[in-house]
Amino acid sequence: MIRTQIQLEPAQFKVLRGEAAKRNISVAGLVREALAKYLNSPRKSAFRNLSRLRPAFRPIPQEGISDHDRWYAEAIMDSKRRNG
Repeated sequence: MIRTQIQLEPAQFKVLRGEAAKRNISVAGLVREALAKYLNSPRKSAFRNLSRLRPAFRPIPQEGISDHDRWYAEAIMDSKRRNG
């Protein structure tokens, strides 16, 4: 297995932890299970097709997002400005 790290909202983690406890599995196991279901769903092909689309510019709301998300959005917008 490959170790990775994700950031969750506190409410998301609380729900995940509760569901994992009910099923007597780890939060990581629950996330892996959900990801496996998602990747085997019809949405998987739709997700792959998104890479072919040119993303439209949408303003990023500044309230309620983490600094990481804001920095990422700013980096994308800077890249678009430089590359046209």
